[in-house]
Amino acid sequence: MVKNKIVHTIKIPNFLRLFNYLNKNRESYYCECSMELKITYAHISTIGRKFEKMGFIKRKKDGRKMIVKLTKKGEKLADLSSHMLKLFGER
Repeated sequence: MVKNKIVHTIKIPNFLRLFNYLNKNRESYYCECSMELKITYAHISTIGRKFEKMGFIKRKKDGRKMIVKLTKKGEKLADLSSHMLKLFGER
């Protein structure tokens, strides 16, 4: 007899993953974030714009590329996000 297994999956919000990544790398190009986190460039850009308006992220252009880094306020959120990701078993 095979027992039915219910598997619960929780999707970690991409902004938490991005903040955790930036917390480890301090600053990065959007394209690097996109490749490393397997999130589309467009979505990374959208997250960046929204969180820049809230004062968590600072963006600057480097030629055709966009560099993103955390502000002091963003570093505090990133510390919280890393704790949350550890609870979910991600690093």
